[in-house]
Amino acid sequence: MSFKILHLDTSGRIKDSASRPLSAQLVSRLREKHKDTTVTYRDLAKGVPFIDEETLLCFLNAPRVVSRTRTSMVSDSMTKELLDADALVIGLPIYNFSVPGCLKAYFDLIARAGLTFKYTESGAEGLVPNKKVYLVVTSGGTPIGSDADFCVKYVKFFFAFLGITDVEVIKADKLMLAPEEQLAKAKEQIAAI
Repeated sequence: MSFKILHLDTSGRIKDSASRPLSAQLVSRLREKHKDTTVTYRDLAKGVPFIDEETLLCFLNAPRVVSRTRTSMVSDSMTKELLDADALVIGLPIYNFSVPGCLKAYFDLIARAGLTFKYTESGAEGLVPNKKVYLVVTSGGTPIGSDADFCVKYVKFFFAFLGITDVEVIKADKLMLAPEEQLAKAKEQIAAI
């Protein structure tokens, strides 16, 4: 059976991105470990639609809604990719202490009541268990895991909300101070996976 990876890049930088080459290296490493691998790739920085009123109405009234919005169709596709994947690899720079806006927009599109979580009397329950998430996190100055890092905390909380608790962080932080040293450490983490 094929091992399915969903690879997401979120950096607005293409040429000089630190997270993009590291996330690609991790995907290559996972391909070495799992011989029969398929990869679905999305570059979220190229544009993720924002939820609007029409899309929310589609979500709330589905499957009764016959006409779907463009955004709800993108959401359907993204949600299916998530549900089909065995592992997610996310290239994730820290922007102003948190996630890039495109990842927040993506999260809004895959948090779907009845598909990725459900409401119960005791609160929300995730419907997407048994997946592994690899966060390849980079930052210029924010120490990853510090009180100033709202990015990793938020992403872990969001995935736990969906039922995904197996999240591994590969980090290259403080790149403005010691880029070669920090990138080398991240590459060592990837090689050890």
